[in-house]
Amino acid sequence: MKLFARIFGCRRLSVAKEDGATLLNICMKYGFRYYEMGQDGEEVYLICPLHTASRVAFRCSELGVDCKLGEARGLPAAFHRYRKRWGLILGGLCAVFMIAHSQNFVWDIRVREMDGIDPEHIKAALAECGFEKGSDLRAFNADEVENLFLRKTPDVAWVSVNMKGTVAYVEATPKRVPEDDDAPTCPANVVAACDGVITEMITYSGLRMVEVGQPVREGQLLISGAYGEKTPGLHVTRAAGRVTAKTFRTLTVEIPLEYEEKVETGRTFSKKSIIFFGNSIKVFGNSGNLGSTCVKIIEDEILGFFGADLPVVLRTETEKEYTLELRQRSEHEARALALEGLEAQIKEQLGDAEILSRKNSFTVVNGVCRLECELVCLENIAKTVEFEADFKN
Repeated sequence: MKLFARIFGCRRLSVAKEDGATLLNICMKYGFRYYEMGQDGEEVYLICPLHTASRVAFRCSELGVDCKLGEARGLPAAFHRYRKRWGLILGGLCAVFMIAHSQNFVWDIRVREMDGIDPEHIKAALAECGFEKGSDLRAFNADEVENLFLRKTPDVAWVSVNMKGTVAYVEATPKRVPEDDDAPTCPANVVAACDGVITEMITYSGLRMVEVGQPVREGQLLISGAYGEKTPGLHVTRAAGRVTAKTFRTLTVEIPLEYEEKVETGRTFSKKSIIFFGNSIKVFGNSGNLGSTCVKIIEDEILGFFGADLPVVLRTETEKEYTLELRQRSEHEARALALEGLEAQIKEQLGDAEILSRKNSFTVVNGVCRLECELVCLENIAKTVEFEADFKN
């Protein structure tokens, strides 16, 4: 149904399919307007204005055409239906007033997504500058907001805030730092990050201190950033290289057989609020005292109108009470959880290391399932350690 018909009201008028031509002739002869015409099964229908529908039906009855009139629809019908419910009418008028008045405020902020730009970070920074949903457009000055934003946000090089109606469109460019400026220049050594036996060694800069096949200990110097016999013959550089070694590691994961589980009691309290330009209005809620053993869930739904987001959020806050109950897991379940924990440790601690072999062993002591994994790996053990060079003496 067209918006015009919704506002001024309409009625559906239908006749049998074989009388469709007669219906159209009546409309043409008397100049009756209609919003829409169509066929629904064995019937032809028209959507007519309220004052026209009854007149068309009267002319049809004069010609002996059986005509069906539907219920009145649209705003006039709604006002008539709820004419005695002054609260709804007053609420509707207030809503119309608020929407009309809201043209003076920011309804939405849309940030153009670019590499290195987080839209939520940009919106939060703008809010610190006093520009957010609900800000008064009558006091808005784009230059002031942009300048204040750049002073407060050092990681952004340029920003533009353009208003189109009540929607703000924001474009920002992150500050780019040349790669050369990021590279550290102070002298450094390369030491062993852990124990191992060297299998491959590539030196990019500095003086190699160990050879392939040599066992090394954690913290041992592998590539020196200082070389030469004595001052002024001593030189320093930033040692760099890749040192691959065979390492031997032991990882441990413990899973208790007895644990606490959250169990909902069934007691639930909820509250619904409408947030309009940052102001919260409670519309429904049942309250009570759930104590500290409850979980709170907040769900926000942005209301829209013909595909556009409104500055109105329907917030539902739900609190669910729970108790902690002791549970017992089987040894089989504990082993499965331990293996999951082991994989997480391997991913976190070893990264891209190549695992040559692994040996798992399970034990259960004092109600705890313990997994010990012995790993043989090939990994880069080069660790850069900076030092200060002072040749004044």
